[in-house]
Amino acid sequence: MLLKVLFLQQRHLRLNIYKMKKILLCICLFISCPVLASNIINHSDEQLGAIPLHIDPSANFAALKGKPINGVYSYTQSTLDDPTFKCSNNDKCIVKGYLAQLLGVAVPGISYVDDEGNSHAVYPTNVTGIGFSVSAIDEKTGTYKPLQANTPLVTHEGATSKLAFSVRLIYIYTGDPISAGSHIISGLPNFDEVARLYADTSDSKNENVPVIIGKGDVIVNAHSCEISSEKEFTLDLGEHNINEFPSVGSLAEGKSLSVRLSCKNETVVSAVMTDQSSPGNTSNTLTLTDTSTAKGVGIQFFHKDDPKAIVYGPDNNTADQSNKWYIATADKDEDLIDVNFTAKYVRTGDITAGEASGIASVTFIYE
Repeated sequence: MLLKVLFLQQRHLRLNIYKMKKILLCICLFISCPVLASNIINHSDEQLGAIPLHIDPSANFAALKGKPINGVYSYTQSTLDDPTFKCSNNDKCIVKGYLAQLLGVAVPGISYVDDEGNSHAVYPTNVTGIGFSVSAIDEKTGTYKPLQANTPLVTHEGATSKLAFSVRLIYIYTGDPISAGSHIISGLPNFDEVARLYADTSDSKNENVPVIIGKGDVIVNAHSCEISSEKEFTLDLGEHNINEFPSVGSLAEGKSLSVRLSCKNETVVSAVMTDQSSPGNTSNTLTLTDTSTAKGVGIQFFHKDDPKAIVYGPDNNTADQSNKWYIATADKDEDLIDVNFTAKYVRTGDITAGEASGIASVTFIYE
């Protein structure tokens, strides 16, 4: 009987050991067989395409403040076949998608209202006078929403396995003058990146994709010319006998000068001449300087072979400038246009001998 009891105790002991092994085995299986997590796969970046802009440098930029330039959008668009973000094993690992502005400070006192009636902040580019606005949608919402600096814009909430964003950008007049010439636009003044797309996953990891404007992609072609010759001239009109001026309006022999312009294709060139001694002068006779001692004479300028003297006007370069005259239209890039002038003394009244000097300026207008 004693042996039998001991045997039962051993069996009981063995049974306990067996149960312990079974528990340990289950723990081992739990540790060695984890549930596979879904990783997120995303694009390396999203590229916004180029927009060629054609701007009239004589435009009233203050009046255009907040208006789109040419009204053309640049788009970057993903599809569900090639989404911005997707889960690696087709699980619904994405719980939120949103867009956030990373860099830049909005231009104060300016906004842009899009076709849907949304008001946008406007951000500066590296070119003075040109700003931009950004809006975005994802395939779950279908409505473009404006992007604001440092304020995440939630476009989607709810578990999904794919998320495809579309981003659009439009250039906006900021109200500052845009200088004539060609400019290369990048994104923000010191960065190509203008925005970033984000996706939050189910395990709270934050994935992101930058939205890029490539430098050199967008060129602003403003109609313009460069003066490629001398910009200041001193003409000696010589000495003349009073007999050369038999009556009021009589002209003496003159002296000529030529200014050369190098112009962009299709640039329409006009000019206005201003009397620097009397800027409000709108006649065709230049006022003599205060140091002049002669009386009864003035100075007239003629353009090319035009027998009519140039009429003076205000010193500005607006397209509606009064008393401007047409010169030429460039028919190719770097077209060379020679502008020829002749200056002559003209009798204006009773003549008193002496020195007669005048100062005039020419402002070229490009349209």
